[in-house]
Amino acid sequence: MKLKLKLNRIKFNRVMALIYFPYISNFAFAAGGFNSLTSMAESFRSWLYGFIAVLAGVTFIWAAYEGATGNMTWSEILKKCLWIIAAGGSIPLVAYIFYIGGQMVFK
Repeated sequence: MKLKLKLNRIKFNRVMALIYFPYISNFAFAAGGFNSLTSMAESFRSWLYGFIAVLAGVTFIWAAYEGATGNMTWSEILKKCLWIIAAGGSIPLVAYIFYIGGQMVFK
């Protein structure tokens, strides 16, 4: 019985959210909330790119140090560097895919 009440409450909340979402979003647009959210997202993305670049640079330097001291072979270092490049390059690749997807038009 309690499970059925809980499921009914969840369905009710979803329906209410679907009903009120268009009205709430209009207030956010009127207040300029979307523009401030966009600028916040842009600044966070810029910060994230810089942070990842610093981490990648430190990891490259550390890998070169390990190779120079003989702790790792150069093939292991090359493999580590390729993984770093793939991980760092995946973020702009995903952003580009979302950009292209946003331009799609379905008729």
